[in-house]
Amino acid sequence: MNEYLVAIDWGTTKLAIIVARQIEGGMAIESVQSIPYSDMQGNDWSDTDFIVPLLSKTIPSLNDITESGVIRTVLGVPGYYTGILENSCTIEVDGGVITHYHISKVLGACGKYPLPDEWHISQVIPKSFIIDGQRHVDDPIDIKGSSLGVNSCLVCINQEFISQVVEGLAEQGIHVDYVKPMLLSSGNIFLTDEEKQNGSVLIDVGGKSTDIIIYKDGVPTYTDWLPVGGFSITNDLSIGLDISFEQAENLKRQCVLGLDLSDAEEKEQLYMPLKIGEENVDVPLNYIQEIVELRIEELFELIGDSIDRSNTIDRQSCSAVLIGGGVASIRGARDFANIHLDCREIRIGEPDIIGASNGVTLASTYALLKEQVMAIPPDIMEDEHISIKDRIIQWLSAFFNK
Repeated sequence: MNEYLVAIDWGTTKLAIIVARQIEGGMAIESVQSIPYSDMQGNDWSDTDFIVPLLSKTIPSLNDITESGVIRTVLGVPGYYTGILENSCTIEVDGGVITHYHISKVLGACGKYPLPDEWHISQVIPKSFIIDGQRHVDDPIDIKGSSLGVNSCLVCINQEFISQVVEGLAEQGIHVDYVKPMLLSSGNIFLTDEEKQNGSVLIDVGGKSTDIIIYKDGVPTYTDWLPVGGFSITNDLSIGLDISFEQAENLKRQCVLGLDLSDAEEKEQLYMPLKIGEENVDVPLNYIQEIVELRIEELFELIGDSIDRSNTIDRQSCSAVLIGGGVASIRGARDFANIHLDCREIRIGEPDIIGASNGVTLASTYALLKEQVMAIPPDIMEDEHISIKDRIIQWLSAFFNK
């Protein structure tokens, strides 16, 4: 029997869904769907009562694809509902030799960090272990010592949000099997091990938000969420040119960032024919380019300030990966980001989705699937009568703390 994975990416302007069939050594993508929100200018992306019913539109087509197999659903948690903290703990080592029990105990102690009721620590990631307060090691197993300490990163998720989403999806006939922070999945898939070790940042510019995650010494150390994305660029074009949002979005996609059009003589000036109201108007391309680039420069300045505030990495010596449809899909985005973010190296994170017209906009959805396929989760028999809250705790324990 075939086994299918369905990844649901909860964005600020659309829901992205990818269906993949698990095959030996990887996955075969069967379907890619994008469901835009009806009110692009509203704040409904965070309202589960508004968004969950949109998924009902996809259920018939999903059933057609997966009717002869087992369906497992991966729900992505947006960056707005994800955070990272640092914590350190020390325990006494009984017996004088460190075992897996002591590692589990010290990580468990780190995970007992006080948080607001709606938040939950989903994963404790060790940065380094300390034996007897002095000796730092990566693997303390079978080493003698009287105490074991750990410096760790705590991945936190808004459990209240997860409960609302899971209950809403259940009403639409969709059972959630895995819950994953989209930022961590994207970082784990699109950053190399070397980049995560040396210091790197993943930047996901979406429609109305920008998510940032920084890795150093192999672990995630910082996240940030900015309430601005590609929507702001389109909105400025729409207002500045007095055109519809749809016209402005199409216009933005035709820009080439960093292309200098200002020195062209009048007879060589390039124009874009647009219908504004009842009139056809030729708008200079350099004017369109200026609006787009100024807004993106402002966005990159905010991103740069966030990276600097993290006190984690130096921009000039770190690498960065840019994903998401807000900026990465615009031509010239990589070189433009290199100039304005001042990082050592920047590249675009391209998912391996054959046939997708704009794969970069589906990068985070792809990462959810790819990471789950690469994982080897334990077989867990779930009780159908277990409560939503207890089931979520099971997920967090089983699928994050691996």
